[in-house]
This record gives sequence, structure tokens and C-alpha cells, in this order.
Amino acid sequence: MRRAAAELRRDSLALVREGGSVALLIGLRKGDHADTARELAVTLLGRLPISMEARIGTGGVYSGGSGLGQAYREAESACHNAWYAPSGQPVAAYAPAPQRQADPEPLRRWVDKAKGAVKAGDLDGASEALDEWIREAGKLRMAWSVLVDAAAEAAAALEEGLTERKESASPFMPQPGSFPEWQRYAAALREIFQEGLRRVKDQRHESRSVETVKAYLHEHYSEELDLQKLADLVHLTPSYLSKLFKSETGETITDYAISVRIEQAKKLLKERPELKTYEVGELSGYTDPAYFTKAFKRATGKTPKEYRDGAR
Repeated sequence: MRRAAAELRRDSLALVREGGSVALLIGLRKGDHADTARELAVTLLGRLPISMEARIGTGGVYSGGSGLGQAYREAESACHNAWYAPSGQPVAAYAPAPQRQADPEPLRRWVDKAKGAVKAGDLDGASEALDEWIREAGKLRMAWSVLVDAAAEAAAALEEGLTERKESASPFMPQPGSFPEWQRYAAALREIFQEGLRRVKDQRHESRSVETVKAYLHEHYSEELDLQKLADLVHLTPSYLSKLFKSETGETITDYAISVRIEQAKKLLKERPELKTYEVGELSGYTDPAYFTKAFKRATGKTPKEYRDGAR
């Protein structure tokens, strides 16, 4: 950028700003007109390497050092405006009422729609709302700092659809200055939003898998526990199903199956007095009477007989 500026044969000073943008101060001459700054910007772009993609914004003309701050703010605002513009418009001049004053409030209605759709399980509807968010953001042409905050708010709406999340779970939002134009930044945002939706979808699928296993155990409690069979039922590996089940319920599949069997045994002991305790054990999934008594006492603090006597 400094080499290209030097070829303009004017007094100039180039400063690299945080994030990689360059602030270029160029001296004007007597005889220059109001559009000289824009013409110089176009010339500068033409002298940059073909492989370099750049956007340039020009500020107003000021005399003396006291106007430098305002000139920079105007040029930055115009540069942001050029960044939003189509690829064929890489240069923008500062104009009154710059885009940094744009209010992100219109975007929040699309965030609210996305939240509502996620809550209702309509992930396609959430995706459509977020696509509208991106289109609206492109029209508003907000300052980059405002844009990043608004994008983070939209991404956070998807995090609310996850039953388990950490405070740091929100995705890292890329900085607009890392992209040569809005269209590419928008594509990156779209991928972040879609990844969030995929996470919600995957977690809901996993939750349904756990519920399927729980329902199966309630229906087949008297059968021998077969982890591979349960995993095949929900198309997961046994190890992953075990981890998932523990994460979702707080207990292992074996412990859950035992609790289901004990609850069934307690019900039979109360409602079927004609059954002997070993028969209750068999109907509840315990073929060994001694093991049934031991498991029942560990779970309830009483033997099956003591429990039945106390329930009368």
C-alpha cells in the first residue's frame, strides 16, 4: 500500500491499523477539486497487485492537524460503506449520516422469529429467519463493531435451543475486516448459523435416542439387558450410547434399568399379594431370588417381604 501510494507522487503517510486496515493520509495541492480524493483512491486501487482485494473510503478535506481525527472517522465510515457495496464499487466517499448510525433493531425481529422457530422445533423456519437477518443486515450497512455484536446476538439465539451449554459455547464471530467484502462475510455468518442449527438438530436427535432407549427399558424390563441391542435400536455405537445416556439422565443405562425393575417389583408387591417374592423377582427381570432380594434391599432399604408387609 505504501509503494502504491508513493507512485501517486504526493506527500503521504500510511499507518497500519489494528485488524490490518491501512489509514492513508495524502496531501492535496492547489488546484485540486472536491473529487480529487476519490480519483486518487481509484488510481491507488489500480496500482495494487491484481491478487489484492481492497476497499477504500475517503474522508473530507481538512487543513491542519486538528482535522485528522474527523478525517479518519469519515474515511473509516466510507470504507465500511464500500465494503458492503457490490464488488464493482470498491471506492466510497464519505457522505453525511454515515452507516455507523444504522440501528440494528430491525434485525431483532428476525432473531425473535428464529428463537420461536427453534423452540417450536421448526429448524427450517429458523434457517429462513436467519437468512432474512443476513439480507436485512446487508441493507443496513452497520458499522463493523455494531455488526459483530448483532451477529453474536443472532448466534446466541441458537444456543438457547441447546439444553446443555456453557457460557463460552457461543461461536467465535469473525471480524468483518478479515473479509474483502460483505458478501463473503455474509457467507461465513450463514455457515456459523447453519452449524448452530446442526448442533440443535443433533442434540434433539440424541435426546430422542435416549427417550427411545428409556421407553424400551420400561417395556422390556424383564428381559436381559443387552447394550448392543439397545445401541442398534437407535443406530449408535454402544460406547457412544452409554456416554450419551449418562450425559442426558445423570445415570448409567444399567442403573436406569435396575430402577425400572425395582419400581415394577414394588408395584407387583403392592398389587399382587398372591405372588410369591421369587415370582415377583422373575416378573421384574431377576431370575435369581437371592440376587433380587439383595438388589431390592440395596435400592429400598428393605427386603421384598418387608416392603410388602409395610405396604399392607
